[in-house]
This record gives sequence, structure tokens and C-alpha cells, in this order.
Amino acid sequence: MWYSMLGSIIKHEIDQEVKEKVAQATELPVFVENGVNLIALGEFWRGAGQDADTLVAIFLGAGVGAGVIINQHLHHGLRNAAGEIGYIVPSREFLRRRYDRLGCLEELISAPALVRSAQRLAETDPHSLLHRYLAQTGDGQLDVKQVFAAARAGDAVARQVMDEAVDYLTIALISIISVLSPPVVVISGPVALEAHDLLLEPIRQQLDGLVPALPDIRIAELKEDAATIGAAIFALKQTEQAVFVQRGGFAMA
Repeated sequence: MWYSMLGSIIKHEIDQEVKEKVAQATELPVFVENGVNLIALGEFWRGAGQDADTLVAIFLGAGVGAGVIINQHLHHGLRNAAGEIGYIVPSREFLRRRYDRLGCLEELISAPALVRSAQRLAETDPHSLLHRYLAQTGDGQLDVKQVFAAARAGDAVARQVMDEAVDYLTIALISIISVLSPPVVVISGPVALEAHDLLLEPIRQQLDGLVPALPDIRIAELKEDAATIGAAIFALKQTEQAVFVQRGGFAMA
């Protein structure tokens, strides 16, 4: 994932160059799309969002992003920057700073961010289960799955890290829901799939009463296959003069 507007422009130029070279080499149509957008398409057509015409698919993993589908169409925005929710600033304490590589939210709730926060707190708390995990690792580094396991076990440090992540993600979702009011929000990505039991219900509870209309918040169904399925759908949609694409199947035009 690219983490600045300049990076997005450079990536777009590289994508176009690769697209042209592959098209020339194969003499076939070639299409390029953002990976999180493809996840959104996959979940929209064959996954957790099949019953919705509009949805937002949130990706939580090494990075943080979203794919936005409005009335069955991907919304790209200016310079294809729609869905870059990693840049959301969840509170005023994070204003007047620069985030040249990562957006503010991404620096707070991505998988590496959760590990950094847990490790910093665990190093000074000898009673923490995570402190013991640190002592047992050969390289002195935690794994994000250890943070989730410790939180489920009731470890105070891990619970603090996850509670803060829930708060930041809830604040971001309030902004997204208040602007777009999607009927469905799909949470995807490695963090969501590994820790949905620690995230979804607390987020639902906090959102209740804070947004004008509470969407149905769901965990992704397609897991690692979402982007692949989304890519297939995207390619078919780009060539729909030959293939008519509809939910439930395809038909020759």
C-alpha cells in the first residue's frame, strides 16, 4: 500500500506502465485496480455484501483502507483516493502533525501499530502476559496474534491496546457512516479475521446512538479469496460488451 498522495500518483504511473507492457506482451485486455477495491467487489458480488447495493469494505491488516461501492459501482474519488481511511484523524491530539508515510489512523490500528503499542506497554509491565511472551521470543518481538490471545486471556496490557483500537476504529466509522450512510459495512483483512470477536461487538455497541442510521456491520466471508474473486468480476465488468455480469451468474450479451 502506498502512503502519501505523491506515492499514489507514482504508483498510478507505474501501474499504467506495467499495464501497457503486459497488454503488449499478451495482446489481451489488461486492467489495474486497487487491491482493497477488489476485496470490496468480491464481498459485494459473492461474499458478505451480496444483499446490498451500497457498502463500505474496511481492510485491517499491515495497512488500513476501504473500498466504497455506491449503487453497485466502485467509487474512486479524486485521483483514486476514495477509501483511503488510513488518513482519518480520530481526535484533535493528532492534528498539526505530518504523516508522510502512513496516515494517522493507519499508524494507530494497523497490525504493526498494534504490535508496537503492545510491546511498548509490555516492556514496562512485568505482570503482563505479553511481557512473558517477549521474554520467550528469540528476537524480542511480539506477534499480533499474541496480542489477540493475551487480550482474550484478560491481559490488562493487551486489553488496553485492543480497547484503544476499537475506540479509534469506531470514531473512523462514525465519520464514514455519517457521510455515506451505507446499509452494510464489511470488516476484512487479517486483523479483522483473526480478532473479529474482539472488535465487532464492541464497535457495534459504541456506534449505537452515535450515528443517524446504524448499518449492518459484518465480518468478511471470502477471506483470502476476496481480492481474487473481485479481480475476476472487475475484468468481466470491463468487458461486459461480451459478457453481461449480474449477481447469481453471467450471460453472453
